[in-house]
Amino acid sequence: MYKLLLKQFIMVALIILAVLSIVFGAVLPWGKSQLYIDALTDMQSGKTYTTEQFESQMGNIFDFYSPIGQEEIVKFFGYDILGVISQADFPESASRFLTGYIEKYYFKNNVRHLILGGASYKYLWYRFRAEEDFKKSEEYFKKAFSIGPKLPPVLYDLFELYRLKGDDENMKKIGEEILKYWPEDGSVKSLIK
Repeated sequence: MYKLLLKQFIMVALIILAVLSIVFGAVLPWGKSQLYIDALTDMQSGKTYTTEQFESQMGNIFDFYSPIGQEEIVKFFGYDILGVISQADFPESASRFLTGYIEKYYFKNNVRHLILGGASYKYLWYRFRAEEDFKKSEEYFKKAFSIGPKLPPVLYDLFELYRLKGDDENMKKIGEEILKYWPEDGSVKSLIK
């Protein structure tokens, strides 16, 4: 009798575990991604948004609980924003709004998110020439550098930022760092000479 109860208990526990795995591993992430796709479809259809409507719709996505998917949704939306704000005719106020909006969702210890933050502010600085944008871009890239000092995107983004700024001293430091790992990079060699 005891063996039968134990077997039944184990089977019920396994069924519950399987159901929870499906819910947390598939259903919730699918729901989150579906909300994101629906929002992108609405935005690309030309639907006009107020900032409040935009924040509400995107907030529903970012606040939707799912143990899997938040990092990816933030990354994908960050790249979408980067694509929009890099357009030459996109308005400054909208560029700043979008950059500020996604910034609060970046994972502060995720190199991809830090690179996105740095790239977004680099575009703002390059287009609108506000010194605080340069500083924020540099801050993001330096934080990414502190986490991944040998990662090519981090090194090359910092190098490019300093090159665009005309900061030869810092460009040379980062260029020398790049050449430690990739000594055959002729473009970096020629730029730091």
